[in-house]
Amino acid sequence: MAHKGERKTRSARPERIPKLGRYVIVTDTDETEKNYFEGLKANLPEASRNQLEIVVRKCTTQELVKKACEEMLRAPKYAQIVIVFDRDDVRNFDTIIRDAEKQDIFVGWSNPCFEIWMHAYFGEMPPSDVSKTCIAKFSRSFMERSGGEYAKSDKRIYEKLTRYGNEETAIKIAKNRYQSYKGTAKPSEMNPCTAVWQIVEEIKNKSE
Repeated sequence: MAHKGERKTRSARPERIPKLGRYVIVTDTDETEKNYFEGLKANLPEASRNQLEIVVRKCTTQELVKKACEEMLRAPKYAQIVIVFDRDDVRNFDTIIRDAEKQDIFVGWSNPCFEIWMHAYFGEMPPSDVSKTCIAKFSRSFMERSGGEYAKSDKRIYEKLTRYGNEETAIKIAKNRYQSYKGTAKPSEMNPCTAVWQIVEEIKNKSE
């Protein structure tokens, strides 16, 4: 997740650098991804939580790369700029990913939607052609596991996923699925699949 280009000159005042780094998550959604990543940080061990920064920025789908590049210029050199978005009905899905990668910006994409990554916590990534179907399948599994209804606005979604599911299993399943496609298809053709596991695995490894 290296960055290109020069960052803007910062103040001469020394800045506290978090030992585990700073992640700037640029996304096109208001709730799900934001709640998930903020929950991830909140549930890290206290010693690690205080040494890691996770900031979530919001913009439109078509402005993801532009916004990420702006954040890259503003952020300290040690910060990791990440785009997180879904396939949904985005026609230029592959182009957005390619343009971001040209700028050395990592893209945590999901196809068809972010819920396919969360479903992996329950031991599977079931085929789902469209987001509506994907969300419906995850909602059923979530109800079966937790006894409650799934809501995109749930600020405790990460806590519930780790309580009723298994994160190590999720990473393993998503990683295997990703690698089975890698090099043979475009992201828009990799369904069900996600790259979000790479961000989560990196953060968890740092926290340990």
